[in-house]
Amino acid sequence: MKKQLLSILSIDDLFRMARDGDREAFGEVIVRWEIFIRRTLVETISHPEDREDAFQYIALALMTEIENVKHDNFQGWMRLVIKCRRYDFLRQAIYKTRKLRAEQEITGYDFSMNCDEGREDDPALICERLEIQHDIRKAVNCLPIKQREAVQDVCLDGKTQQKAAKGKGITDKGIASRLRKAEKSLRNSLTQYQHPLT
Repeated sequence: MKKQLLSILSIDDLFRMARDGDREAFGEVIVRWEIFIRRTLVETISHPEDREDAFQYIALALMTEIENVKHDNFQGWMRLVIKCRRYDFLRQAIYKTRKLRAEQEITGYDFSMNCDEGREDDPALICERLEIQHDIRKAVNCLPIKQREAVQDVCLDGKTQQKAAKGKGITDKGIASRLRKAEKSLRNSLTQYQHPLT
């Protein structure tokens, strides 16, 4: 009975009821605004699962903030909250992605190359070697995660391709394919250096 009543009320009446704590009225508000919210998300978020997460995030924000609205310009308030919370979601997603990538970066390895041992004390050579190490580390860390893990297992940790493949639950051909792709990417990234990879 109440559901039928809610369906015939104006959006402003529903807002007022939702502001007063009526959860069913709030649900009807979300139903009526769902198309607008989803259309707004399509403009900035391409992945369907991310859009669904963003929709839930916005709905929760609206539910928790609606009781604090002191005026009756509900539709203007809705548009503002949807826009702000959409950007909040995007900022959080970007931060989490960067944090995850940073946690997965390869660190603690010596990326130095063979050099003239008689010139170890040459400041120019030391600076050049440090710059090369930095660029190699950066190039490795820019690889897609599966290629980066293959490089780490085989090239840095010294595992055989068979052992690395077993650890990842893939075939020997799978790990070899990842290494070939990684090598090609590293060749392209490090063309300025006369290094065994290039």
